Amino acid sequence: MQAALTVLVRRDLKRDARPLDLSRADLTHADLRGADLNGADLRGADLSGADLTGADLNHAVLTGADLSGADLTAAHLSRAHLSRAHLDGADLTGASWPVETPVPEGWELDPATADWTGRTPVLGQ
Repeated sequence: MQAALTVLVRRDLKRDARPLDLSRADLTHADLRGADLNGADLRGADLSGADLTGADLNHAVLTGADLSGADLTAAHLSRAHLSRAHLDGADLTGASWPVETPVPEGWELDPATADWTGRTPVLGQ
């Protein structure tokens, strides 16, 4: 499965006819370091424990996704759709987040760098 994921996430986005659809996929503990998932549909996907270090999740739809325990260190989450996403125990150290977006209760964002620090509770509950 990891080989198939590597091919999918390293594809040439300019050739995509439509966004990558991984909705409801079981990606538990997947190695997605540096993956280009810009605009991907990950609605309801299980990404618990996944390594998304440095991944590009800009414009990704992560509505209802399980990112608990995921490593999102230095991930790009600008304009990602995170409503009802589960981020308990996720590591968001250095992850980008649009400064103009309100910070959910319990999250810490450095306004000078727009980077997350620390670990997070469940979002949307």
